[in-house]
Amino acid sequence: MGYRMFLNSNDVAILMGVCNKTAKRYIQDIRQEYHIVNRKQITIREYSEYFKVPYDDVLRALLSRVVNGKLVKW
Repeated sequence: MGYRMFLNSNDVAILMGVCNKTAKRYIQDIRQEYHIVNRKQITIREYSEYFKVPYDDVLRALLSRVVNGKLVKW
């Protein structure tokens, strides 16, 4: 099973180990930086470029936390 290409605030909170409110602020910062106005979520690529983290590392981190099709905290 693959993972979707968009990240929501819960995904960002899990990846970064922050609360959902902080994750929403990060997403808003990314949306502003990349001039994203027509969607709430961000792509994995946008996240990795903004935080200067290799795309493959982000994808691996996401996939390592998928249990029964849902992203879970460890």
